[in-house]
Amino acid sequence: MGPASIVLGVLSVIFAFAGAMLTPVPYLGAALSFLSPVLALVGGVLGGVGYSRAKEEGSESGVPLAGMIVSIIAFFPAFFVALTCGVCNSVCSTGAVNSAGSSPYWLLDGGNVTVSPGITPPPAPPDPNLPPDPTAAPDPSAADPSAPDPNAPPADPNAPPPAFPPPP
Repeated sequence: MGPASIVLGVLSVIFAFAGAMLTPVPYLGAALSFLSPVLALVGGVLGGVGYSRAKEEGSESGVPLAGMIVSIIAFFPAFFVALTCGVCNSVCSTGAVNSAGSSPYWLLDGGNVTVSPGITPPPAPPDPNLPPDPTAAPDPSAADPSAPDPNAPPADPNAPPPAFPPPP
């Protein structure tokens, strides 16, 4: 059980590294990422059982102890990779399968943004290089610069007239 524990601990590290590197590959990266902590746990259990049996029988306990230590140390990076890369790969793989036949909402399609149902893209801004349309109705929100400001406070009747132009 000791050598199997060492092998499983080393395989756990290899699977964690491969799962992190193969995150862009649907399903394969997730399978390797989620399998690596399982291998480390099984290796730790086998190392513990082998160490316990070696102590009971009075035989050499170095190999099972080494396998248990390797597997326990391998568990932490394997668990981290499963939580980060494995979950990311699973979510992205599921999204790719669920939207088969339709474009993802973040892709551009002929200049128009393809969006999720119920969400519309904002209107395109007018091209500033084009001349104004003479047949278009005047914009009611555009203020006449010569008109008085309706929000201005009333002028004080006792105030002196404004000095225009300013004195030299």
